Amino acid sequence: MKEKIIMCICINPDCVNLNIDLNNSDRYCKSCNNDLLLQNRYRVISLLHDESGYSTIYIVDDAGIEKVLKVLRPHRSKNPRVRYLFRQEADILREMDHSGFPKVDGYFQQKLNNGKILYCIVMEKIEGCNLETYVDNHNFITQEIALEWLEKAVVILNELHRHKYLHRDIKPPNLILRENGELVLIDFGAATRKTFFYGKIYINIIYMLMLLLEKDIKGDGFRAPEQERRYCRYHSDFYSLARCFVYYLTKKSPADDNMYDEKHNLQWRQYTVNISNDLLNLIDKMMAYRIKDRYENGEEILKEIKKIKANSF
Repeated sequence: MKEKIIMCICINPDCVNLNIDLNNSDRYCKSCNNDLLLQNRYRVISLLHDESGYSTIYIVDDAGIEKVLKVLRPHRSKNPRVRYLFRQEADILREMDHSGFPKVDGYFQQKLNNGKILYCIVMEKIEGCNLETYVDNHNFITQEIALEWLEKAVVILNELHRHKYLHRDIKPPNLILRENGELVLIDFGAATRKTFFYGKIYINIIYMLMLLLEKDIKGDGFRAPEQERRYCRYHSDFYSLARCFVYYLTKKSPADDNMYDEKHNLQWRQYTVNISNDLLNLIDKMMAYRIKDRYENGEEILKEIKKIKANSF
């Protein structure tokens, strides 16, 4: 029996064969002579996407198991802060022993023949569909499904916050529905640790300035108003999660100008189908403009979800 030929690609950004399928299983690229077997282990077999602002995403073969490889874009890697945040993604995921997070193999630096260094992370490939795509391809989700997703997402964020991390980039495609029905939170490139300085002094100063200015910043429709002003709290992640559910329940983006009235209040409830006022009120409270008007923490949200479930079924 002939040995199976594995298609592979060279990820050297200066190679003429960059991201082009090479019909061989050689150890080295015939064009640039760089190693095609990263860390003596991973063979890059396909480009997943290169639309991310910071990373190019590949699929790698690891002894017959497909995994995800993230490579920091060369022009981004010149910034030490960006390199730090990129590596931090691997460090965060290594701490998370929970099914709601991808398993990570680790972070490494791949040195090329020309002396350049590629900064890489390899992690579990999540088999499933992100919730943005799922919603786009289905009819309106039921309240039962919405409650199930919301409960699982809050549990995941509670676990992240328990480790004192803020995600800071909760948006519709960053939750993936596994084939077994579990949810997974991805993309920790913007995550940060909540330190004492960040959590107490800095936040209080900026929050007071924010109240004085009282200027609404819409942003991308998912980030909390305080996050648009360059600070973030645990409440901010839950705010963004609520905005995701605006999208999941209406199929309309909260960034759409047509979703707002003349006072720039989000008008979304009218676009939902067969969703109870209790759930609508819960989501509205999660994304209240003022932090003091939101739920104090994820446990309070879970209690409300439990009440709604008890009244619904």
